Amino acid sequence: MTKHVFVLAAAALVAAPALAGTTVDFVRDGVRYVADVSQQNGEQLIQGREVQSGRTFSLHVRNGFVSGNYDGENVAYRAPKSALVRTASN
Repeated sequence: MTKHVFVLAAAALVAAPALAGTTVDFVRDGVRYVADVSQQNGEQLIQGREVQSGRTFSLHVRNGFVSGNYDGENVAYRAPKSALVRTASN
């Protein structure tokens, strides 16, 4: 369940090169997230936390695939195509 909720939240950041080098602060399904987005070695790195719970995450995005750590658990999944299209068009 946690992975599913976080996938939806992370989709707002995935594949958004224009965000590289910035800090983002957003709310998804009532959960507030703060994250730093950067580019490293040809991939996007998203590091942040849930504000209310303090859970941290570190995600690596490359070629439409996301991998990393969320609150001590490894996560890996394809970036949602709808989020990639929506983000790319904005």
